[in-house]
Amino acid sequence: MTRTPLTFELLQDSDALAALAPEWRALSARLATSLDWFATADYTRAYLSFFQPAQWFVVAIRDRDSGELCGVFPLQVFTLTKGEQRYRACKPVGVPFLPYVEFPVQGERRREVLGVLFNAVLRNRLGVDLVFLGPLHEQSPLYLALLEDLGRTASLLAWRYHGNAHTVDTRLQSFDDYARTRSSKALADARYNERRLSRQGDLRVTFSNAGDPANALRIDTLCRMSRERFGDKLVHASIPQWPEYIRHLVSSLASGGQAELASVLFDDHPIALGLSFCHKGRRNFFLTGFDPDYARYSPAKILLAHLVERTYAERGVLCLGAGSHPYKRLWATSVGELKCAVVKLNPDIGEALDAVLQPKNLYRLIGF
Repeated sequence: MTRTPLTFELLQDSDALAALAPEWRALSARLATSLDWFATADYTRAYLSFFQPAQWFVVAIRDRDSGELCGVFPLQVFTLTKGEQRYRACKPVGVPFLPYVEFPVQGERRREVLGVLFNAVLRNRLGVDLVFLGPLHEQSPLYLALLEDLGRTASLLAWRYHGNAHTVDTRLQSFDDYARTRSSKALADARYNERRLSRQGDLRVTFSNAGDPANALRIDTLCRMSRERFGDKLVHASIPQWPEYIRHLVSSLASGGQAELASVLFDDHPIALGLSFCHKGRRNFFLTGFDPDYARYSPAKILLAHLVERTYAERGVLCLGAGSHPYKRLWATSVGELKCAVVKLNPDIGEALDAVLQPKNLYRLIGF
């Protein structure tokens, strides 16, 4: 059966995004993957309304006859310079806050959609020379499609980052089986310290809508804890206003209940906090911190133990985010890799940027 051609529109203002949002959400809901949260309408609109970056745009690709939405790509143009040469490049909206991105695209039309994106939109309409698509999850349908179509050509650079995707997939085993296979430094230690604290005062672990106004002070506390604990190791640490953005983000998501705050409270004092974004059965653990005065009780482990158990009760997936922090290995059922696909749309680039286009330079190239 012959498919009808695709068409596209470029959206570059907030009113147009608001009008597209219902269709965008519906497209995401139809997809089998749950990896696309950081390219959803709600996340993208929250990011753009706060940072208002230059040269952003959203590409909406539709079936020409039916008008059905087939793919959405929130992107941003920037300039790469090599000597006297300047190249137009683009990247996903939201870097460096997103651990990975997956654009919502109809699976059966993925290759057609990508053809329109690369050729009609980016190369011909916008004059883009280079496209950075990443970071991508190792299960990314987009990455697999690019590898199959462009993997043996000079147009695609495929970068891999081993040990940067830690996941607890509760669909693979029962919670009891999971508990038996964990290191004693994980669940057993968390339960031991939970019992110790419970004997000394009122210990509670709660889960609530992070955007609830009653949680505003805890969100501030979480940002402070996280900054004190991780410092420059946070990938977004170079952005001074990142705590304000987190407050804006959770507030923007309040009505949808997508932002979840986990709190370990000792006599109503938060001793560990964790922010997650929940989407189609996937809990994206995004930000965490604990009170160093309680470090001997491992409050962060208590928090993670309850997050894992809650995810098992929901039969979901807990994504521990990008990065290879040792604590993640204690909890993950699998350790995979993140990827980045760099697509050269301008054949004249050749080897001109080879010294710059290296995997280690990803965030220097596409960072904020």
